[in-house]
Amino acid sequence: MSDSKSSFGFLDVRNEKTQRMLGWLFVGGVGLLTWSWILPWVLFTLVGTLKVVALGSLLLLFVTLVGVKEFRWMWGYLIKRFVSLLTSAIINTDPIGVMKARLREMKSAYNEFLERIAELRGSVEKAGRDRAEYNRELEVAEGKLSAARKKGQQNVALISQLANIIKRRQDGIARIDKEITQGENMISLLERYAAKSEAYIADTDDNINFTLKERKRLKTAWSAFAAAKKILKGQTVGAEMYDEALD
Repeated sequence: MSDSKSSFGFLDVRNEKTQRMLGWLFVGGVGLLTWSWILPWVLFTLVGTLKVVALGSLLLLFVTLVGVKEFRWMWGYLIKRFVSLLTSAIINTDPIGVMKARLREMKSAYNEFLERIAELRGSVEKAGRDRAEYNRELEVAEGKLSAARKKGQQNVALISQLANIIKRRQDGIARIDKEITQGENMISLLERYAAKSEAYIADTDDNINFTLKERKRLKTAWSAFAAAKKILKGQTVGAEMYDEALD
C-alpha cells in the first residue's frame, strides 16, 4: 500500500516541495487576479494625473507668457497676419463675391436708414396732430375764460384754473412748433443723403455687373492665350510622349 502511494513521487500531495509549489501557485494566482482587478484603476488614475499635470503646465506656461509684452505683441501680430492672409485669399479666390457681399451690406444699411427716416416722419406727423389738438383745447379754454371773467369775482378759482390750462397749451404749442421745424429740417437733410446713397448703391451695382462681364471676358481670353502659348511651346502630353518615344 505504501509502495503504491509513493509511486507518485514529486506529484504526491504529501510531498513538501509539492505543497510549497502549490502554495506559491495559489499565492501567485491570487496576486495576479488582484493585480488584474486594480490595474485598470491604477492606469486610469495615472493617465488622469498625467493629463492634469500637462494641462496645468500648459496653463502656467501660457499665463507666464501672457505677462511678457513681447509675447503679447508677437501673438497679436500673428493673429493680424493670419487674418490678413485669410482676407487676401478670400479676395483673390472670389473678388466678385466680396464685392457683392459689400453691396448687400450697403443695401441693408440703406433700408435701415429709410426706416429711421420713416420713424422720424411719423414723429413729426404725431407732433402735428398733438398741436392741432392743443389748439382746439386752447380755443375752448379761452372761450370758457372769457365767459368766466364776465361773471366777476365769484369765479376766481375757475379763472385761475383756465389760465393755467391756457398757459400749458400755449407752451406746448411753442415746443411742438420748434420740434416740427427741427424734424422737418432733419428729414430734408436725411432725404438728400438717402438720394445720394441710392445713387451710389446703383452705381456700385452697375460697377459690379460691369466688372463681372470684364472678368469673364478676360478669363476666356487668357485661357485661349494660355492654350495657344502652351501649344507654341510644345507643352502638351503628345509632345512629352513624342520626346520619350524619340529617346
